[in-house]
Amino acid sequence: MFSHDDPAAVTQAPCPSGSDKPHLFHWLSWIGVGAARSKRMFSQHWLVNPGVAFYAYRHPLPVVATLLLAGSTLAAYLPELDQPNWRLSWLLLLCLSIAFMAASIVTRSGRHDEVDSGTNRWIAVVVVGVLCLVIGVVVRRPDQHPDALAETATRAACPLAFRAVVRSAARWRPNEMHRPDDPGSSPWRTVWDIGLTEVKDGKRWRPVKTRSTLAIDGRIDSFLPGDEIEVLGSYRRIWRPTNPGEFDFAKAASREQRYITCRAKSEEQVTWRRARKSWWPLRLRAQAVKYVDHSIHRFVPERHAGLAAALVFGQREQVDWVKQQQLVATGTLHLLAISGMHVEIVASAIGFLCWILRLGPGRTFYVLAVVCVLYATLAGGKPPVLRAVTVVLTIGLGRMLGKPIRIGNILGLAAIVLLAIRSDSFENVGVQLSFLAVAVIAVFGRAQPVEPEVLDAIDKLLDGQRSLFRRSVQTVLRIVARGVRLSCWVWLITVPLTWSSFHVVAPVSVVLNVLVSPALLGALLLGLATPIVQLCPYVGDWLAACTGSGCGACLWSIEQLVMWGNRLPYGHFWLPAPSSLWIGSFFCILVCWLILFGSRFRLFLAAALAAWLAVGVVPMCFGPHGYIAKTKAFEFHSSGNSDRTSRVEDAEELQVLFLDVGHGTCVVLLWPNEEIWLYDAGRMGTDDRSFEVIAHALWELKTARVDRVIVSHADADHYNAVAGLADRFAIGEFISTSQFFQSQDAPVQELVERLSKGGIAMSTWSAGHASEAGVHPHWRVLHPSKDWRGRSDNANSLVLQIERGGKRVLLPGDLEKDGLLNLVEFPKRPVHILMAPHHGSSSVDPSDLLQWCRPTWTVVSGNHRAMREKVLAPYLRGSKHLAITFREGAVRLRIGDGAIAAEYFDNGWSKFDAE
Repeated sequence: MFSHDDPAAVTQAPCPSGSDKPHLFHWLSWIGVGAARSKRMFSQHWLVNPGVAFYAYRHPLPVVATLLLAGSTLAAYLPELDQPNWRLSWLLLLCLSIAFMAASIVTRSGRHDEVDSGTNRWIAVVVVGVLCLVIGVVVRRPDQHPDALAETATRAACPLAFRAVVRSAARWRPNEMHRPDDPGSSPWRTVWDIGLTEVKDGKRWRPVKTRSTLAIDGRIDSFLPGDEIEVLGSYRRIWRPTNPGEFDFAKAASREQRYITCRAKSEEQVTWRRARKSWWPLRLRAQAVKYVDHSIHRFVPERHAGLAAALVFGQREQVDWVKQQQLVATGTLHLLAISGMHVEIVASAIGFLCWILRLGPGRTFYVLAVVCVLYATLAGGKPPVLRAVTVVLTIGLGRMLGKPIRIGNILGLAAIVLLAIRSDSFENVGVQLSFLAVAVIAVFGRAQPVEPEVLDAIDKLLDGQRSLFRRSVQTVLRIVARGVRLSCWVWLITVPLTWSSFHVVAPVSVVLNVLVSPALLGALLLGLATPIVQLCPYVGDWLAACTGSGCGACLWSIEQLVMWGNRLPYGHFWLPAPSSLWIGSFFCILVCWLILFGSRFRLFLAAALAAWLAVGVVPMCFGPHGYIAKTKAFEFHSSGNSDRTSRVEDAEELQVLFLDVGHGTCVVLLWPNEEIWLYDAGRMGTDDRSFEVIAHALWELKTARVDRVIVSHADADHYNAVAGLADRFAIGEFISTSQFFQSQDAPVQELVERLSKGGIAMSTWSAGHASEAGVHPHWRVLHPSKDWRGRSDNANSLVLQIERGGKRVLLPGDLEKDGLLNLVEFPKRPVHILMAPHHGSSSVDPSDLLQWCRPTWTVVSGNHRAMREKVLAPYLRGSKHLAITFREGAVRLRIGDGAIAAEYFDNGWSKFDAE
């Protein structure tokens, strides 16, 4: 860091032995240098040392960018400023900062003694730093508040007729609700950014001004930016998190001033009115995106077309969810986001073409600038793209002018550009990773300095006598070794961010990123060439078919490598996010080391960071809730009807957590002995993503393990998340009824086979299974018996009763009809917490059940249909308190000694008003 450029740096001590080779005294001298520097910095004359100030003068842009970012972050915790004061303060402080910067430069160039010069430098740096910090505060865009239309929107979709202006090019994504057996279902869904201008209120149109997205089933490209459209569709509010650990989509959308989403079932519900000619730049880009997308989907094999679209022009939405998860697990998700690697590949190709055409440095730079700007425009100008283009163009300009290039200033300039465009850009983890990866490559990408004696005359002579093949192999091996070294450093230093954001630690990415690089190079260049060569007369289609096939072949090899990395044992670990303290300590170690030693002693730095990484990872892997923890021994008697839970009478509380999964069920049971059980795990919708909400809630509990998963019956909305959870968590035991295991449904059989191959123990429970007498909490299965055969899967639901401190919990699954009648034949018993059977469906009459158990709390796990008066009426009459996950969010009931504490999750836990 700045210590390398410090003019007052201590010189290296000579080797006492007279030898030029480094030995013990050589390293001791460097330790003395470090001690001397530390002493100067923290002595009473530390202001005289110009090291920090000198670094700030040579690298002003990263310092300014850091202070602007700090001020922007600080602004989030300060009161909002009104618009006139905001603009006036920005202009005033900008002028003052320029004036003080000019004064500091003059001061530096003046003829003063060492003390005055060092002090003046520090005063200038501090003044400019404070001004940049204040500018960062005032330039942050104030938070916008929802408009009147957003205030009327609810979580459930409501019909709406509106007029809007299309604001973006179309984005295509796979339709997760597509059903191949439904001829009216489309495998694609198209999304635009729109600005609503009018909504229909009765018979008249009322003006509004709000932003939203419009989604329509089908692959549609007939609407361009600037088109005014009239839509008969629906709208709903972008809701805040209703489960612990859930991503805050409402906060992310509010940064773009979006609070609602709109939807139309088909293109027939949208009427084109007219086009605004002033939008021609965005319309031109949309036409280019449309052409490139059509070319890719025409000439690249359909299986790989979505990945090609993400790679070529940044539409990662086209990649299906399963492939995205494989890329996340293997640490190769950056392939889907156009970043510095993609832009550098394009820039290198353009530079090579210019070299072949013998263009001078000036013309090469102008060509490079035009191509990079066009490519950034095609990719949508996202923050990582702008960062990459800024870096490439700045380096190109410096080389053209023959000026020295300092990567710190280049990254600082890119950061200032992003902050000027959008002050909250760095809240995106993708932007953070982009800058951090480039900084790591800049610091650790250069090889360690080697003594000249290492390459002696004999080695040079031998190198000259080697064959061309051998020299080529050695060159390739050196390139691969350098790639592995860089990949290792990038992974090691970025792993805290990827772990905290994606809950995965993927050491396999160190090797995998090197292996996919050649295929990535070919896929990107061939993918970009496909729409270009298609423009050639006569042979355009033939050339595009060749380049498209080559792009598909490269993408096939990437997919094969990613699938291999995903299957590799211990290649990745899904783990709860580390604490903020651990992350802060990791980067403190890194920064302090770089300040003291720069990029020297890299092996010691790598060892220190790896040791601290182990401190965070090992407890998550091998602890009591670890991913690789040994399966707990469940002690069953010979009759198979009991197991040991807890022998402590006054153990801690039992927690019953009802997650908000929509139309589905997932109840998390947190036992006093710290075991975690799941009663059902599923939701209506796509099976590929049904585990998401549950997984994030479990990670929020800081566990990588589920001791038992109990599935009540063979309905998909009760079990379709189990497969995804089994891939991400260690599951001790899977439990259901004999009726479930005997089901002939193909998805059930596939799940059982998948769990069996994964080595997960499976057990069958029936009425009579219970924990040992005297065990607290006590659990018992009430239904069904071994020989029970209900008229439907719902009637076969496993009914679980739990008792703790005199309080009972009853979980009946989807019990209905003959199964429900069989349950209420038991003697009546008070139940304090009841899960409404069948998600509170109006097709089930719960009156007999409510009279049988007289619940204190009834929790309905359902979607918006559970809010109907016909559903709620019997539960309002039959229980004291009613909670609905769709209305309240996740519901947590904590059972202590004779008391129940009830809470709901609305972007944080809150207590119910009446308990």
